[in-house]
Amino acid sequence: MKNLYEVLEVEETASIDEIKKSYRRLAKKYHPDLNPDDPESAEKFKEVTAAYEVLSNQEKRTMYDNYGTTDAQAGGGFGYDDIFSDLFGDIFGGMGFGGFSSNRAASNQKSGQDRMTYIDFDLKDTLTEKSVDIEYERVENCEKCHGTGAKSEDDVEVCKTCHGRGRVRQVKQTLFGQMQTDTVCPDCNGTGKVVKEKCEECAGSGRKSKKIKKTVKIPKGVTDGVVLNLGAHGDEGVNGGRRGNLYAEIHVRNPYGYEIQDTNLVKEYKISFSEAALGTRKKFETLDGEEEIVIPEGTQNGDYITISKKGLYKYNSNTRGDIYLVFKVVTPTNLSKRQKEILRELDEENELNDPPPFSGIREKFKNIYFKIKNVIRRMFAR
Repeated sequence: MKNLYEVLEVEETASIDEIKKSYRRLAKKYHPDLNPDDPESAEKFKEVTAAYEVLSNQEKRTMYDNYGTTDAQAGGGFGYDDIFSDLFGDIFGGMGFGGFSSNRAASNQKSGQDRMTYIDFDLKDTLTEKSVDIEYERVENCEKCHGTGAKSEDDVEVCKTCHGRGRVRQVKQTLFGQMQTDTVCPDCNGTGKVVKEKCEECAGSGRKSKKIKKTVKIPKGVTDGVVLNLGAHGDEGVNGGRRGNLYAEIHVRNPYGYEIQDTNLVKEYKISFSEAALGTRKKFETLDGEEEIVIPEGTQNGDYITISKKGLYKYNSNTRGDIYLVFKVVTPTNLSKRQKEILRELDEENELNDPPPFSGIREKFKNIYFKIKNVIRRMFAR
């Protein structure tokens, strides 16, 4: 039996967040849809998913840590009462202690495997709820044999080993000496039935892989890497077990050069030396469309302006962030001799270290500032 922690590549002391993070990474790495030419990837995907189903559930994880059992992976709900029943069921079964051996083998239900799909979004797509067409594979009961695995109903008969119980009694050596215990029948795998002639459609497995096309709704405000539970659309359960879930991992493309900070967008915006000194109005393309921005006179490198309510939405909410444009003043290069003279003339005014105030209420500019403006205009007019 493989160590589930090793399968998920985590330490035994790993937190639930570390387990989830590792599972997402490995599920993406081994997903069959992303590795169609590698049959081993499908098996690896099943292994990491089965390990995750145990280790992500605190009750199952505790059971696994204490007893090393993997029955919980099958979704059968194996618990502490089951362990007690295995050890003492045959001793107390006829003494009025109801529930120790009961009919646990009768149902043999197993939950279906979860499935994962991947959806690519543009950053603009996150601004509204989107209907997305997806295609993925899941396992269903064979339509021809209805999950029995038999060619016909007459080919299904009661297992002769367990006589239909699905379990057989074995003698186990325990700390208390030899005891009789119930274990899953090796011939019928706990179903209580065996098949004489197999269904040709599913080769006796009772299961078939099927391609599914669905349209799903993705709420606005999704972020890159988020995993959404789209409901019970995974593999069909066995013997009436619940269907597995379908999960979608969202990949958000950001070709617009934004740095994403929660719901806010930050972007560097280059302006020329003259635009910084003299101020101007320019057009800026947001995710919603074109906006006019005002670059104040005397803008310094690192100054920024805010475009309110044009950032990203909070998940499934109308709360929206802002855009922050951080100015980077581009210093002119390859100046002509005359332009250099004008800059030296400007420097001699010795007023560049006292830029006019532009945060808060505007004040009257000093006469020297108007001189600076005129000098810069002359420089760039040449």
